[in-house]
Amino acid sequence: MQPRQPAWPRRGDRDPPSAGSAPPRRIATAVACLSSDDASYVTGAHLAVDGGFLA
Repeated sequence: MQPRQPAWPRRGDRDPPSAGSAPPRRIATAVACLSSDDASYVTGAHLAVDGGFLA
């Protein structure tokens, strides 16, 4: 009998998130997108601009 594999990978098993903090232009891009008419249907959502840390 083989050991059971976890359904989801552990955090250490995945590719590491982007190194360091984001430059201000990355945050500004997200703010500009949410401020535009393209985001008119985005409501009650959290947008993580974290370079993949929470992924």
